[in-house]
Amino acid sequence: TQATNATAGQGYTFTFAATSGSTNFNVTDTTVAKVSRLTAVTTSYVDQAYVANAVVSPTTVTDNSGGTKTYSTTAPNNICTVNSSTGAITIKGAGLCPIRLVIGDTTYFRTNSVTTNFTISKATQATVSITSTNEVFYMQDALMTIPLLQPTASGGSGTGAISFMVSGDCRLISGKLITGNAGSDCSLRAVRDGDANYEDAVSSRQVITIKKVEQANLAIANTNTASVGDIDLFTTGGSGEGAVTYTVDTAGAASCSIVDATKLRAAASGTCVIFATKAASTNFNSKISALKTF
Repeated sequence: TQATNATAGQGYTFTFAATSGSTNFNVTDTTVAKVSRLTAVTTSYVDQAYVANAVVSPTTVTDNSGGTKTYSTTAPNNICTVNSSTGAITIKGAGLCPIRLVIGDTTYFRTNSVTTNFTISKATQATVSITSTNEVFYMQDALMTIPLLQPTASGGSGTGAISFMVSGDCRLISGKLITGNAGSDCSLRAVRDGDANYEDAVSSRQVITIKKVEQANLAIANTNTASVGDIDLFTTGGSGEGAVTYTVDTAGAASCSIVDATKLRAAASGTCVIFATKAASTNFNSKISALKTF
């Protein structure tokens, strides 16, 4: 005879019934019998992302409260360790942490075991930020003897290397930023590689402002003596494609004026003072010459 739906440890008596012909027989055994059963048990963990040395406890349900619990794992200790008594997992790295729980025998419960998996996913890195300046000058290394920008960044997590991505009218050569014309588009992002425990991380976009530079010195190249009448003016120096214009600073006794944009007209003997201006262009600011006395 098999007892079904029996409660472990509960006392039971058994009645045996039989029939012979038209006669029924019922025999009750007054001996109290107690049954045992296989321990029922479940255990589980809530999966989470990697946090170094974080402790995660299980949810374990069993009808054998007196049974000794023994937890174990086959994962390497750079992924997780488990407290054999409490089942608390200490996270050591991203990966799979399989757990086996064994509930020991007690008087009316037989031993049983259950397995479950705790998954440790890669974590999101801390914020990566570009720390280098967001302003450069057009050809600053050649025209201003300022070293080319070497982008730098900080932040992130783990052991991954930091690299940079560029977009627009610029590029990176040997870690140095080479830009196009002033005012053109250029932007940077820093990337910190992931590793065993962290996902890749990308910084926010940094817009690089490419600024105009000062022109080379500009000078009116004519000699400072001239005859009354018109003389053609010319300059040396300056930079870029900007047009050159001339302005009378002091007309003086010579009653100077600028005619036809590039000629100095002296109405009489005497002196006058002028200066030249070379206009700004794509990559250069405007430039004013020193005063020139005729």
